[in-house]
Amino acid sequence: KMLEQKRFMETLEKCNGALPERLAQVFTLREVTGLTTDEICAELDITPSNCNVMLYRARMGLRECLEKNWMTEGRPS
Repeated sequence: KMLEQKRFMETLEKCNGALPERLAQVFTLREVTGLTTDEICAELDITPSNCNVMLYRARMGLRECLEKNWMTEGRPS
C-alpha cells in the first residue's frame, strides 16, 4: 500500500508539473502549503474570483491527467 501511495504521489507531482505554471502555483499554495484564498490572493496579487477559477482549472487538469496516467494503468478508481 505504501508503494502504491508513493506511485500516486509521483504521478500527482508529474501532473502538477504539466499544468500551466500559475495554475500549479495556486494549487500548491492551497493544497500543499495550506494557504487560504485571501493569503493566496495577497501573495499573487489576484482577486478571490480569479483564484477560485484557477483552483477549479488546476483541479480539473489534475483530474484529467490522473485519469490518463494513474487509473488507466490498472489502479483502483
